[in-house]
Amino acid sequence: GKIPPGLYQLSLLTYLDLSYNRLTGTVDEKLGNLSQLRWIDLQANEFSGTLPQSLATLHQLEFFVIHQNQFEGTIPSKLGELTSLEV
Repeated sequence: GKIPPGLYQLSLLTYLDLSYNRLTGTVDEKLGNLSQLRWIDLQANEFSGTLPQSLATLHQLEFFVIHQNQFEGTIPSKLGELTSLEV
């Protein structure tokens, strides 16, 4: 399956764990609209395409896991400027 479009409307969401769900397709730029996100776990799915540049606007993001997917390209460099993000 794909990420349900309604997920991108959950403006108060702080924790997003979609790991191990066999999800496919791309991650929409709208993910960056969820400004309260602190935790994103997308590991072990079948996501493809590039990571949205909008992720760099998630200033409260502390945890971000994307391994075991089919993403292409580079990680948005602006993610490195997120001071709360743990490496």
